[in-house]
Amino acid sequence: MIRATFAGFNIAASGMAAAQRSLDVTGNNMANLNTMGFTRQRLDLNSIPSGGHNDRFAPTGGVSVGDGVRMTQMAQLRDPHLDRRFRNEASAIGELNAHAGVMNSISRIFDEIQFEQGVFRAMQDFRTQMQRLSNQPGEATIDATVASSAQSMLRMFQMYSMQLASERDYQNSLLDGHGGAVSQINTMLENVALLNRHIRESELFGNPALELKDQRNLLIDQLSAYMRIEVHLTPDPDMPGIDILSITFMDDNPNLSPAERTLVNGLNYTNLQVGRTADGDTFVFKQTPQPNNITKRPNMITDPDPLNHPGQTVTVTDPDDPTGTIDIKALSFRTGALRGSLDMLNSKGAFDNPPNTLNGIGYYERVLDRMVADFAHTFNEANMAANPLWSTFSEYQTAVSSGGTPATPPALADLFAELQDFANAVEAADIASVPRPTPPAALAQFFDHNFATAGSGFMAYIDDVISGAATLPPDLTNPNDPILNIMNELLSRPLFESEDGLPINAKNIQVATGWTNGSYMMTTTRQIASTDDETGDFSGATDQLMYMLSLFQRSFNFTTDGIDGTGTRLFTSNFEQMFRIIGVNAASDASSRDNALLANTNVIMGIEDMRNSISSVSMDEEGVNLIRFQQSFAASARVMTSLDEALDVLINRTGIVGR
Repeated sequence: MIRATFAGFNIAASGMAAAQRSLDVTGNNMANLNTMGFTRQRLDLNSIPSGGHNDRFAPTGGVSVGDGVRMTQMAQLRDPHLDRRFRNEASAIGELNAHAGVMNSISRIFDEIQFEQGVFRAMQDFRTQMQRLSNQPGEATIDATVASSAQSMLRMFQMYSMQLASERDYQNSLLDGHGGAVSQINTMLENVALLNRHIRESELFGNPALELKDQRNLLIDQLSAYMRIEVHLTPDPDMPGIDILSITFMDDNPNLSPAERTLVNGLNYTNLQVGRTADGDTFVFKQTPQPNNITKRPNMITDPDPLNHPGQTVTVTDPDDPTGTIDIKALSFRTGALRGSLDMLNSKGAFDNPPNTLNGIGYYERVLDRMVADFAHTFNEANMAANPLWSTFSEYQTAVSSGGTPATPPALADLFAELQDFANAVEAADIASVPRPTPPAALAQFFDHNFATAGSGFMAYIDDVISGAATLPPDLTNPNDPILNIMNELLSRPLFESEDGLPINAKNIQVATGWTNGSYMMTTTRQIASTDDETGDFSGATDQLMYMLSLFQRSFNFTTDGIDGTGTRLFTSNFEQMFRIIGVNAASDASSRDNALLANTNVIMGIEDMRNSISSVSMDEEGVNLIRFQQSFAASARVMTSLDEALDVLINRTGIVGR
């Protein structure tokens, strides 16, 4: 049986159409060579089987030949496995990049080697001025120079503290400022949901919407740098042949359900917000419904019961009402720039409970405050006024406060008895209306070198003894006992104090007012005149000043709760080197992050090369395709020419032989 007359023409026409459309696809690929996010496209073809639904009525003899080629769909050349690997690596790089950025900034703050005018140099100058004072002890002008040098050193402490605070503010602005990371993430999530809508509508009308999918994939790639995500495609139960795209973030909380991890689900999306605790820690959480919440948009996924799922409950400032607070469930992210930023803002390393090895801004803020407080406490204690009974009294007080019942040292027993005798004499003198007695030398020796500076404080204490408000012997277990207050007031000569009355730290430390206004100077000696030689002159002695100079070189065991404390050990060093050690540690942290970032960058570049070899446009390959499809078109056209010649023979020359 002769095949249908025009069947061959249909086959050739389908080949020409397929080749022509393939040429169009190739031209479109080449036109988008430099388009960001464009994925190489291809035309999928199927051969058309011979026959049809009426074959059962047709003769069965002969050989069946296909009916040409059918263009089935436009497709993209993508490898889902490489996409997943790329996005996972992008999140790791995002985290390392956030770490490296902060650590490089901190290392520059503490760079005592590059910048000559650092704490180390200021502390050396402070020590030099103290050495000058040791050559001329008691010289007021040199003592004032020492105080001025100390002030310069404290300004360096404060500068470091302010720079760390500025870095924290800067990182916070990168996180939730205008155009910050969270704002960009929310825009991406909304745009992905919007693209899901447009893609769905296009596919309903038979348009593959490949360009829209390119835009969506580009957004997903960008989103993966902020957090570890998983992308899911599930069949739409209402629309066969159409998939629903959803995105979830990965975290370290095994109790969090997939729904609670959802960022985008088809047409719906979530919104992230940033909150801060009273301690300054920063957390990210899902937006929750709030009264009159003007940021709520259509299709936005909110957390209707934010406290009813696993996670760390945190009280933060209400983003919609800065004067109020709300309880939220803080989100944790496995990797990504969000994780890196939160780590750097919140992690305090050895100061965390429990301690960890990640040193963020909080660690360097606290280690700086700890070092400054230890320095101030050590030198304040060293500058305490001389007193021969102070150590005996302090040891006895400690023994009593710890619950012991030690025998009162004879020297203290004599002192308490003399205090009582003097109080009795004062009381008798008042009754007799005669001038008050002068305190004996032993009392003056205990309370101050020059009893006149004790002023009314001592006499007020004696009045308390007379009235019964103060007891003798004193109650050393009571921190408010008057004798302890007056002793602290008279014996303490601090070199450093806080500006705001709070515990000393790097931000609030200042040179003590009593030192700067000339009420007292640096204590050069603790040698004082004995009771047998009240006229002794020790103005040239410098034993205590030399002791303070030795403190610069003494090695201390610095811990999170002070020198030789029970907290986590930080390092062992002297005061002059400790800030250099902080700088070296910061530089080491920065270097380790930079090296890890470089290694991961090399990995993702390899993955990107593999992905580009599949998905990106290659001029060489497209050039070959141009030739291939042009030849295919020409071949199909030649088939049609051949069929035309055959048809001419069939129509015009068949059956005319012999006419």
